[in-house]
Amino acid sequence: MKTEKIKVIQEINKAFSIVKELRKRSFLKKEWSLFYGRCPFCGMYWLAVSEPQNIYYCFSCKEWGNVASYIMQRDNLLIKELSMLIEINDDTYRQALKQWRRVVQILTFAQEYFEKNLFHWNWDNAVVNKYQQYLESRCLKYTDADNWGIWLALDAISFFKEAHSKWFSHEDLIEAGLMTSYGDAFFRNRIMFPLRDSRGIIIGFTGRSLDHDPKYLNSPTSPLYDKSSFFYWLDRALPHIKDNNTVVIVEGQMDTIAMHANWIPFTLGVSGTAFTENHVTILRRLIPKGNVILMFDSDEAGVKATLRAWKMLEGLFELSVSFSKLWKDASDHFKDGWKMIDFETVPYSQFIIWQNPEILTESEDLTFDPNASEA
Repeated sequence: MKTEKIKVIQEINKAFSIVKELRKRSFLKKEWSLFYGRCPFCGMYWLAVSEPQNIYYCFSCKEWGNVASYIMQRDNLLIKELSMLIEINDDTYRQALKQWRRVVQILTFAQEYFEKNLFHWNWDNAVVNKYQQYLESRCLKYTDADNWGIWLALDAISFFKEAHSKWFSHEDLIEAGLMTSYGDAFFRNRIMFPLRDSRGIIIGFTGRSLDHDPKYLNSPTSPLYDKSSFFYWLDRALPHIKDNNTVVIVEGQMDTIAMHANWIPFTLGVSGTAFTENHVTILRRLIPKGNVILMFDSDEAGVKATLRAWKMLEGLFELSVSFSKLWKDASDHFKDGWKMIDFETVPYSQFIIWQNPEILTESEDLTFDPNASEA
């Protein structure tokens, strides 16, 4: 990932002029070999720019960088979005960026609409009752649902009516992944979990069904959202991950929320996909050589996911597993008053023995306690 990032930055610095980019927002005047002008960050006339080196420095706010870092700050881009500039010209990029922001605007509207459904409940609505029952089954009060971003999509008609009142067309809604190609709502009668990137920008949704299949439905893959490269709640967990140099990885949205609600804020969830090499790349960028705790479900699929993730992470992080046959998933811990002080992990070697007791010799103890510390 680091090599790819360096390559992208080098290509951008070759293709774009820092003087040209700064002049789109600031006045620059050339004096001798440098350009001087107003800093786009602090507004003071203390900005110096070197065109041959493609770098800038402000003597007032101390902001400095190259053309790649400036474009990333100015347009609030991630490196994957910046990489698009290598293959397309500036006008095409501006058009694509404008369209991305239009999609984000539509998704933000949808988020507000789904949130508003919480405050305009029809208590005779069967879907609303199922929503409330589901939250209670996961040890969450419906009054706290808004704090955790657990919202509700109801019927399609009222959603489309309000979307059209905001001047969003059918084409806009289809591109944002909110309408199917045959005119139905993509999310209907579902509990809605907004998906945000590391900047906190909404890029999609996961909908959990209340009355029809499939059980979980994710927004379609787009330039903004790719579930194989996405961690749920990364924007909220990021500062805590940095502070603790630790990541706990769970499977679903409710597991992630339950962990955060019970003071384990350095938790991330893989959302609607298996753990992938893309996830490993993100973790290496967040906490190189840090601690990673796998906390997947205790069913057969969860065990296989743990084994598979371990192979990808081994040698890159300090690894351990939090696992028990007493609960199905991470959120089940909290049904019996389980708290952070009870958060224990086991080394992978003990996890393997626990899952495969036949590999023990007859002289070894077959009553292994998975929550016990390694001697």
